[in-house]
Amino acid sequence: MDSIEHTKQIFLGNYQIHDKLYYSSNEDLYQLLDHVDITNKKVLSVLASGDQYFHLSERDPRIIDTFDINHLTKYYFYLRKWGIIYHDLYYPNVFSNETIYSIIKEVKPKDKNEEEALNYWERYIQTFYSYLTNELIYLGQDPKKNEIKNLRRLKEYLLNQEFRFYHMDISKDVIDDKYDFIFISNIAEYYVLNEKAMNGLSHNLYQMLEDDGEVLLSYVIEPRSSSMEVKCFDNFLVSSSILDNDGDRIGKIYKKRNVNKK
Repeated sequence: MDSIEHTKQIFLGNYQIHDKLYYSSNEDLYQLLDHVDITNKKVLSVLASGDQYFHLSERDPRIIDTFDINHLTKYYFYLRKWGIIYHDLYYPNVFSNETIYSIIKEVKPKDKNEEEALNYWERYIQTFYSYLTNELIYLGQDPKKNEIKNLRRLKEYLLNQEFRFYHMDISKDVIDDKYDFIFISNIAEYYVLNEKAMNGLSHNLYQMLEDDGEVLLSYVIEPRSSSMEVKCFDNFLVSSSILDNDGDRIGKIYKKRNVNKK
């Protein structure tokens, strides 16, 4: 389906929960990522709002690949990237067509991905009224908690690094590659009642993870470890908990249980 037609269906109410965009991450990325070291590592991350990618880039990885079940996240990422590069806007006012136009009018696409994203946003502001964007993007309660402190450094990274995106359902699809670190945010929370999807998720993470690699997931909606997650992950991965400053669990780090097991 054409991306604008897909967006129109969202406005008409014909969508699944993952079809909408997130304005910002619902996690505290500073607390979560303080528990891992990704220096010079090959990273795979859910794209989501883009905050995950931006925060990971601050920690000197060798490469960051991204994935998402929602292909619109790629367009939102480029809008945020352009806002950062051309206007020093970490969180642009995407709920205004005028702001979107002020960002995209500066863009000179460097590759097909940028051309595709630019085409989407040009058509978007020509097709939809600004107020409709409230039906496309979830607005988090406290986006400022994840604002990047060194915007100049992030801008340099975005200007010099290739962006790679895989449109995929990580519970069903795998990338034919291995990663030192995989960040899936709170994806597992959406599969707590779906054993098939949770089994697929754990199996696919195992396949894409280097033998000494790590998987980071967070708990936002359901902070307790679900019995389904334990049941499906236990055969492949062993976990350690991440606690916040109050001693509450906010996530887990998983590693391969047995590197000889396939």
